[in-house]
Amino acid sequence: MRISLPIRTAAATLFVLSACSLANAADPGLNDRWFGTWTTADGSNTINISAGQLKEAVKAQSGVSNKTYAYSNNVQSTKNGCVFGYAGKMRRADISALVDRLRAGVNDKNADAATKGAARKALAESEKSLKEISQGNFKMVVSACFPDESGDVELCSGHYILDKDALYQLGTCEPAGYDGFFVKRMSKK
Repeated sequence: MRISLPIRTAAATLFVLSACSLANAADPGLNDRWFGTWTTADGSNTINISAGQLKEAVKAQSGVSNKTYAYSNNVQSTKNGCVFGYAGKMRRADISALVDRLRAGVNDKNADAATKGAARKALAESEKSLKEISQGNFKMVVSACFPDESGDVELCSGHYILDKDALYQLGTCEPAGYDGFFVKRMSKK
């Protein structure tokens, strides 16, 4: 069972926020601060970013999911394939509002115990990460595949911001079946 509307709305909101300020932006390519291998404290997610590609490895109960994205200077105009690139800006206040929606979804009466447990875990990690993020605006990188297997735009995508010495993954789904928003802090190896 999936979490109800507040979480799905969070995923759609995050995707729309990333699309809003990109339409007329000139893209000089990624800043080299993004480059390198980033990993979560528990080692469940690893992302390697270079000028031309983003490689993501996510450990789940079913094994490791690997995905590679090619760099694009205009992610939203991509018709098909897996791409990543700058996608506007994100404010800390926007992230906080999405964590608030996750908090509301944890109390969804229609969700089963496993889904609620996954949501509570994501909420705890997201709240901890949110406390570490500075106030202000951040350039955001998004990774997504167009179209997904069903022919639709994939809303289960990665959104990333850099703050000080950390990369924060603002995700819209979890490989273990949890459908919602999360924030994960990643450190450079």
